Amino acid sequence: MTRILIILSTTLLTIACTRTKPLDEGRAREILESALKDSTDVLTNTHTNLIDDEETAVNFAEAVLFNVYGKRHIENEMPYNVASVDGYWIITGTVHAQLGGAFEIVFNSRDGQIVRSTHYK
Repeated sequence: MTRILIILSTTLLTIACTRTKPLDEGRAREILESALKDSTDVLTNTHTNLIDDEETAVNFAEAVLFNVYGKRHIENEMPYNVASVDGYWIITGTVHAQLGGAFEIVFNSRDGQIVRSTHYK
């Protein structure tokens, strides 16, 4: 029994290690090319919304906006204005001074595709 457990543990460890190998550029390109040719992905061909609640929508928007405009700049526009309309999230910043503007981002709740991302002056 002990021998079977050792063999089973070794086999599972070997499988786990082969699945966590670093992704080299050649394999990454193969995966990308296959993904771009094949539209049968389960997530994008369902009616499930990947971004289905306000917290996730704000986290998604911040990830994009922090990268483009800087974390401090975007956080200065809190509180955010958040709405979900017809399968899209619309999130805008709040203007706190007479001069300046705020960000606006619109993205698909189903797959996160960004329709618009801008910052008004």
